[in-house]
Amino acid sequence: MNDLFNDLPMLDGIDVDQFLKHFEIQNPVTFKSDEFIFRQNDVSDKFYILLEGKVKVFLEKDLGEDIFLGYVSIGYPIGEMSLLTETSRTASVISESESKLISLNIQDFKEKIKANDPFSLKLCFNMAKILSRRLSNSLKIINRVDGQIRQGEIATFREKLTSEGLF
Repeated sequence: MNDLFNDLPMLDGIDVDQFLKHFEIQNPVTFKSDEFIFRQNDVSDKFYILLEGKVKVFLEKDLGEDIFLGYVSIGYPIGEMSLLTETSRTASVISESESKLISLNIQDFKEKIKANDPFSLKLCFNMAKILSRRLSNSLKIINRVDGQIRQGEIATFREKLTSEGLF
């Protein structure tokens, strides 16, 4: 099973054997293709780390099409927002192929953090690095889209001025 754990960003700098024993992880949880890992607004009691497979994250809309947010990469957390915000699930996650994940109980994890458990603290640090990268990438996308919108607004404004003979 340890070959599944090579080069996982969430486990960077953590001895895999000790990690598995420490968190009493026996086997990965397997989800079939088209099986929900969790749904938006579900109460959360676990978060996951993707070991293999393909999972999609999206917002479920009452009316209209769902909003695709992205895919989770191997070795990255799933459901960490509920861990951090102590709220229900903010999005739905579905397995698009057979997927294997580590499941960690949120309450147990929080208790280990309060006890200054080194494994939990290292996982938190790794999660913070991952979330920082996600935020940075999101800001780049927002700035690019904002720039495209502004360019479009400038072009429209220029066309208006030109049509009125002012430019």
